[in-house]
Amino acid sequence: MKTCIVLFILSVVVSMFCGIAYLYLHQENKIFQQIALPYDHIFPYQEPFKEVFFSIDPDVKLHALHFYVSQPKGVVLYFHGRGKNLNYNIEGLAREFTSRGYDFFVLDYRGFGKSRGKLSEKALYYDANNCYNYLLNHFSEHQIIVYGRSLGTGIATYVAKQHNPKALILEAPYFSVLDLALQKFSYLPLFLIKKLLKYHFRTDQWIVGVNSPIYIFHGTDDELIPYTSSIRLLKLLKDKQNASFISIECGKHNRLRYHPQYQKEMDQILN
Repeated sequence: MKTCIVLFILSVVVSMFCGIAYLYLHQENKIFQQIALPYDHIFPYQEPFKEVFFSIDPDVKLHALHFYVSQPKGVVLYFHGRGKNLNYNIEGLAREFTSRGYDFFVLDYRGFGKSRGKLSEKALYYDANNCYNYLLNHFSEHQIIVYGRSLGTGIATYVAKQHNPKALILEAPYFSVLDLALQKFSYLPLFLIKKLLKYHFRTDQWIVGVNSPIYIFHGTDDELIPYTSSIRLLKLLKDKQNASFISIECGKHNRLRYHPQYQKEMDQILN
């Protein structure tokens, strides 16, 4: 009997140790899936666009694409998900907004595409604010819509809290990355996860401080970020009159914009 108890305790300790090691060593690879591009890479897009570079310091250079239309109604500042870079299917995404009369501005995070520099949560917020301030040189604040998808929803919410854009649109948002880690590593104590996790992305804390209209899209069949994350965020906004939740029936994580309901709602929001 004693041997069984000792073996059980040992197995729990080993499992915890493995979980701690995995969380600490692999978290950045799980959260981000960046692919770099050489500076001389030529994007194959037909839509009118220009490349924008931000030199933050000698070790940090950020890259963005600005798709533009004549006489824009405004601009959509877009924060993309965790994977790849601006060379992947960005033109089709940009057309969702340019076809509705808006410029489309999208940044590659540090280490993605042509952007260089060391990643950190603080750096991501700093870079995102730089993009917003850059757009303020070309647009008034009531013309800027902040849009975040998946990983980018936390960054977008942070930016919207710091400023006062025309609207904040969130596609498949998480309650927080800390919350996702708690669900995945439920056998680890909260204080330990908080210590080990380098990226918390507290959407739940920032969203209550956003004064702009908020539109949340989430698919009921999202296989990566729980649908309940948006339900919980909406509960935090129960006192806000300008918060809307658009539930996409049978919507998958990467397919929301292909649903007729998404298109109909975006027509109303942007037009």
